[in-house]
Amino acid sequence: MRRDAVIYFVLAFVAASIGVATISFLPRDPAWIRIAANLLLLALLIGATVLIINRNRGAGKR
Repeated sequence: MRRDAVIYFVLAFVAASIGVATISFLPRDPAWIRIAANLLLLALLIGATVLIINRNRGAGKR
């Protein structure tokens, strides 16, 4: 289970890096920045949800 947590953390970190790079290259329009930040937060939330679901599923098997 620890390996899965590391994988999801790395995926979240990569998503955060891509989001920061995208925001830095976009024109300084607040709407674009808000959209990119919301997509980034949504990706992190989905990753955390999948991690919690997998952890609970693994605990149920024992």
